[in-house]
Amino acid sequence: MASDVSRRRGKLASVMATSAVVILSSVAAHAGPPPVVPAAQTPALPDLVVSVSRLNSSLRISNKSFSAGNCSVVEGCVVAGARRVLEFDTQIVNQGTADAVLGSPSSRPELFVFSPCHGHFHMLDSLDYSMAYGGLDAVSLYDSSTGTFFISNKNSSGAAELVYGFGAPGLVPISGDWNADGKSTNGVYDPASGGFFLKNTTASGPADITFSFGAGGQGYVPVVGDWDGDGDDTIGLYHPASGAFFLRNSNAGGPADLVFGYGPGGSYVPVTGDWNSDDIDSVGIYVPSTGTFFLRNSNSSGPADVTFSYGPGGAFKPLTGDWNGSGDDTIGIYDPASGTYFLKNSNAPGAADTVFAFGAGGPTMLPIVGDWDYDRGGATLPGIVGLKQAFCWLDSARISGSLPGKFNCSNQGITAGWSDIYGRGLDCQWVDITGLAAGNYQLRVSVNDSTTLVTESDYSNNVSAIRVRITSPTAKQADSPKVKVTFPTDGQEFKVGKPVTITWEVAEGATPTTQEVWFMPTPKNVAPATAVDHNDPHHDMLARARPIAVNLSPNARSFTWIPTEDDIMEIPAQIMVRVQDSYNMVGTDQRIDGLIRVVPNKK
Repeated sequence: MASDVSRRRGKLASVMATSAVVILSSVAAHAGPPPVVPAAQTPALPDLVVSVSRLNSSLRISNKSFSAGNCSVVEGCVVAGARRVLEFDTQIVNQGTADAVLGSPSSRPELFVFSPCHGHFHMLDSLDYSMAYGGLDAVSLYDSSTGTFFISNKNSSGAAELVYGFGAPGLVPISGDWNADGKSTNGVYDPASGGFFLKNTTASGPADITFSFGAGGQGYVPVVGDWDGDGDDTIGLYHPASGAFFLRNSNAGGPADLVFGYGPGGSYVPVTGDWNSDDIDSVGIYVPSTGTFFLRNSNSSGPADVTFSYGPGGAFKPLTGDWNGSGDDTIGIYDPASGTYFLKNSNAPGAADTVFAFGAGGPTMLPIVGDWDYDRGGATLPGIVGLKQAFCWLDSARISGSLPGKFNCSNQGITAGWSDIYGRGLDCQWVDITGLAAGNYQLRVSVNDSTTLVTESDYSNNVSAIRVRITSPTAKQADSPKVKVTFPTDGQEFKVGKPVTITWEVAEGATPTTQEVWFMPTPKNVAPATAVDHNDPHHDMLARARPIAVNLSPNARSFTWIPTEDDIMEIPAQIMVRVQDSYNMVGTDQRIDGLIRVVPNKK
């Protein structure tokens, strides 16, 4: 995140410098962190994190055209011309035990610079965005005699980070990202019944997904991969006797979506992975007698695309994963006699790149692989970055506790237990992905990464990462869902504590995956660019948009909302319905026609 973001940050400061000197007597970027009050006087501190769920629920790819005079161009967020941008909401949550206090631009001249283009102050070092390859896969173990998982987040010797029971003796361990959140979790397969039992967490407890696929007792071997490139892993079966693969694109019972033969069958062992960086997993086979891998770049019959020998074969077991965060899967082998792993960073013969022992070995210990913690081990993509020109921290939405919100654009900060939300419709609330090839990547968002804004109790959680599936830049972009909000309408007034049923319509042909309802304190005659400074109360209201219903089902067309005291505003507001098509990476934010008010419920 360093070089490209630093250049953009420097451009922002230089572009705004002249006006900043006029407004404030002294402006110096990064004059140092705010003073630290002795712990004896202030034991409580704020703790800022970026909400992963808000990032995940708001992703949208848009094609935009920027003129040379556009504020986003002037302030270094994007270059002029036709650009493809990945938009998203950013929610800064203060989960600490004290308020995160910024104050006013005049009280923090080292932090704020004046934007002549927008006509108000921006703060430096608030939010930084980047794209990267995903996290690292790590090897772990399953004790088939007890049904116990031993999970490690690193490819090195040492104790397991997690130990828990799931399954029973005789079941076969599997792992995958079943819910497309970027993290691998476990499952087990019962070869006697053909049953799959999948978990969405690395913990004991009942299975989250249970189904049968294929007949039991036929010698099938389970396989896992993302066969259709939609971002989540699904299961399949390999029949050693015939060399046939049966792959499913959903984790549910039913017929196979792909059926093909690969190899002659016999004593071969199936392997799966993304061998060619197309973000679709495909199959391969390993021959134990010779230690030879035969990898195929498509899920179909035909000759191997990559063939090589690695290791002595025999009792060694094959495994695959992304060991170096490159975005590609490569092979490895495991010696059950010694508990030693030999991992390769390329699909080719030669010496192992990583060698270590994990566990004591033994016939009941089976190797499994996954990215259990979705770490930030993958390399950042050069030039694919974003820098949010944050204009105000305030209390947008309560997360926990009962403290009243107290911060606004004149006195900036985030109360403990509250959050501030930057919606994807704001300038610079994106990463420019123009020219980025289709595939699975990692979006990283950091808050206060230079530690200059506020002193926190924990800086280790200031960066959040989510998995992002970027669609093909050459394909025709899918149309956003067409939505109409049917209630409320203009002039409605709602009382605190009284239920309100919000309704909307979605045009036929849309393929929504999730839906949300937002409360938008935003008069139609006020836009962010027209607010002259942070003393304008309308500017505060513009920043207080927040979701009041999330993760609604794709079929929902209504939601009952009960306004609270937090929803009482000095100015009218709107209701917005957001409908997302996550597979095609498009969405829409449709507001009602007109304005509403929330008022106290006087008894």
